[in-house]
Order: sequence, then structure tokens, then C-alpha cells
Amino acid sequence: MVPGRYTPPLPVSLSSLPPDTVVSNASLRHAAHGAAPWEAELTFQEQGIHYVTVRVEPGQDGPPSGSPGPSGSPGPDANGFPEYDPGLCSSGYGVRWCVRELQPAADAGSTMPVWLTRVVPRGSDERSWSADVLP
Repeated sequence: MVPGRYTPPLPVSLSSLPPDTVVSNASLRHAAHGAAPWEAELTFQEQGIHYVTVRVEPGQDGPPSGSPGPSGSPGPDANGFPEYDPGLCSSGYGVRWCVRELQPAADAGSTMPVWLTRVVPRGSDERSWSADVLP
């Protein structure tokens, strides 16, 4: 474990960000030794009030899936936030990514699928990862 603040290399980037959006947190959980699974998470603050998280984990190879699956109403996770909706997930190039709101916005129904399409996978090979959020 490497404690402290640092900028982790990430298996995804975003094609664009909405106006007035900043990265508020980026984390990468990965074993120091061995081939243990990894997980990355990016949290964005949009217009100072709307929070969106992108979670990334190992997934399927091949090009990204074309469209998200059916959307539902996920229940809360252990921290009280909504679980990731399977309808707001996609995979390809060895990674799987999902988006969710931590603090819903008024137009959430239309916003989350747009966030999903912004994710650009870098693949599962860590040599292709970068700390840059925008390509």
C-alpha cells in the first residue's frame, strides 16, 4: 500500500467534461505484488452541486459494447449511495466501467447515459494507463 496523496495512472479517460466540472477524487486500489484484481474510481463535481462517479475494473476484451443494458432502480450500497445500475455500465478492451450519481441532479435521467458515453477505455495493460483524465 502506498499511503498519501498522489496521482494514480488510470485505465480510462473522458472524451470531454461538462462546463464547470472538476475531478474531486481519483483512486486506484491495486495489490503491490501479484496479479490481484484492481479497481479505479473517479469522482467529478459538476457545477458545484452534482457529483458523478466512474468506477472501472477488469472486464471483457474486444471493442466497447455499443449500448448500455436496461436501467433499473438500484438500492443503496454499504455507504448509503445508490449501487451502480447495470444499465449504466459498459465494457471493452479488458475493462468494465460504470457511472452513478452520488448527489442526483434534476435532469439525472438524461445526464447519466451521456456520462457513460464520455468514458474512453485505455485497456487492461497498465503500461497504457495515464494520470491524464482528458485524452
